[in-house]
Amino acid sequence: MRRMTYTRRQGGEPIRAAMDGLTLKGVAAATRKIDPAGRGISYQLISFLRARPEVRSARETTSARTVWLLSGALGVPEDALFDAPATATPNGSAREREPAHAT
Repeated sequence: MRRMTYTRRQGGEPIRAAMDGLTLKGVAAATRKIDPAGRGISYQLISFLRARPEVRSARETTSARTVWLLSGALGVPEDALFDAPATATPNGSAREREPAHAT
């Protein structure tokens, strides 16, 4: 199975806006609470995703799992923070993928 890669919107600005007043470690802890496996995502990964584009460690893409956990922890719809990957349909055209997890 091919991994679906999501791209952060506007260089991470929506993530930074959603995190206004929150700490990296607090958001990471919130992801652990909603993760059925209890693992969540690290505060380091969250930092990479919210970093400004000019920061060398900034990450533009991430997995569907990370999108689901981060958007859930922030209480923001997935498509407000990330662009879904395009997928091929049986007729060969491209369409936007459904959100990582239905709510």
